[in-house]
Amino acid sequence: MGSSGLEIFVNKRMKNYSGDVFKTSLLGEKMAVFCGASGNKFLFSNKNNFLTTWWPDGFLKPLNFPDSIGRSLKEVTVQNGGFIQEILKPESLKYYIPTMDSMARGQMEAEWVPFGEVKVYPQAKKYTFSLACKLFLGVEDPKIVKPLCESFNYTASRLFSVPINCLG
Repeated sequence: MGSSGLEIFVNKRMKNYSGDVFKTSLLGEKMAVFCGASGNKFLFSNKNNFLTTWWPDGFLKPLNFPDSIGRSLKEVTVQNGGFIQEILKPESLKYYIPTMDSMARGQMEAEWVPFGEVKVYPQAKKYTFSLACKLFLGVEDPKIVKPLCESFNYTASRLFSVPINCLG
């Protein structure tokens, strides 16, 4: 399901059920979908008291994480050495923030300021991928980053898609 397909899916359910939250089933997993500002506020202010992040089994099997099936993302992260917690420590962030700030300012000057309209989602994806290339691979040359990003997007769009044969 592409981003436009996902938008159609979510918008239809918001219209039929609720603009704030609705229940649905994706890949055989029951879940609640939070929408809009009130949903974001709830998700980001509850400090994991009411919710936990997990990957549906349908995503974990192809990624070859069979021991992670049925476990929360937090449990999997702790099991795998806490890599995410390590890079999000204040000491680590203090090292990365100047790079993050410089890259954000550069992208805004080059790709936001000259235009009357900005499509935030594609620009945020581009920034995040470029930042990951810089911080994790030490690569910042756009001639290298752009093909890497295209290959990553191609692979990710197929990895997280639902293969449905509508013809037969």
